[in-house]
Amino acid sequence: HNKNILLLKYSLLDTFFYISLKLLYIAIYFIIPLYHYSFPISILYVYLSRSIFSWLFALHTQISHNQLELSNYSNDWSKHQVITSSNYAIHSTFWFYLSGGLTHQIEHHLFPFINHCHLPKIQPIVKRICKKHNIHYLEFSTYEEAFNNFVKTLHSKL
Repeated sequence: HNKNILLLKYSLLDTFFYISLKLLYIAIYFIIPLYHYSFPISILYVYLSRSIFSWLFALHTQISHNQLELSNYSNDWSKHQVITSSNYAIHSTFWFYLSGGLTHQIEHHLFPFINHCHLPKIQPIVKRICKKHNIHYLEFSTYEEAFNNFVKTLHSKL
């Protein structure tokens, strides 16, 4: 009986936060722009900002997952996370913040609930453990190198 009460409270709290975030989203992307600008300008604002965000997100995630050197599958969960993703430009503050920490995709997959600001600190440990266990750890020095290899991967699949 107590378990059901706890689940109900958790569910209500979840619902509250979900609705709050949706209302905040509506305020930021619709109400505030409409208050300051005309309807067409507001729609343009929403379209451009969401489009730019979507393109950036897509580029950063696809570059980390679509590389010729990556494997497709492993029965071991943690090994699977490493061999199906890659890192790039891990020493670049610019790319780290622009990508929201997705430059450290391997560590993000291994520890999805850790704030991305901690990923650079655990990266050398993960890399060292992979080397010790002979697990392929794919890392590109720069964004450009990762992007060029991503394009080669796309061309190879055509």
